[in-house]
Amino acid sequence: MRVVIAIPLVAAIALAVPAFAQDKMTDADAMAKVEKVVAQFDQGFRSQDAAALSKLYTPDGVYVAATGKVFTGQQQIADAYATIFKAMGGIKSFEGKVDQAHALSDGGAWAIVHATVEGGAATTRNHVAAIYAPEGDGLKVRMLSVGANVPPSPETAQTPAAPMSGSSTK
Repeated sequence: MRVVIAIPLVAAIALAVPAFAQDKMTDADAMAKVEKVVAQFDQGFRSQDAAALSKLYTPDGVYVAATGKVFTGQQQIADAYATIFKAMGGIKSFEGKVDQAHALSDGGAWAIVHATVEGGAATTRNHVAAIYAPEGDGLKVRMLSVGANVPPSPETAQTPAAPMSGSSTK
């Protein structure tokens, strides 16, 4: 009797293992999914739709602006994007490029993106670090942090050929 029960149980487990293995997201899957989110950011920026941008985040999502100010939740995030659109004098273009994306064990991903946003009054070049949560077949932003691409000052810039301060060439 125990053998009869064990055989269907073992068969069920054996059939389930490949199904679970297929659900594991790869880095290539993560890249494709993050690129879809970046395309939605493109649409939201071009249409200056702060509400649509905020919906790309989880309900408790976090947006860290280049200034370091933290916005939590979709309403604060929508307000932040509306402020950005106004400060930039409207949006002329958005160009985002996913540099790398990596799958997380929970079905989410993390990514590094570079984006250029051209407004009527200003253009920004930014780098973005983001963590994405799985949602349905896609991803939503759980946390996104923006940094402005600022070249180093001449005093702090170092070239590989130049010795570091305090080092000796003797």
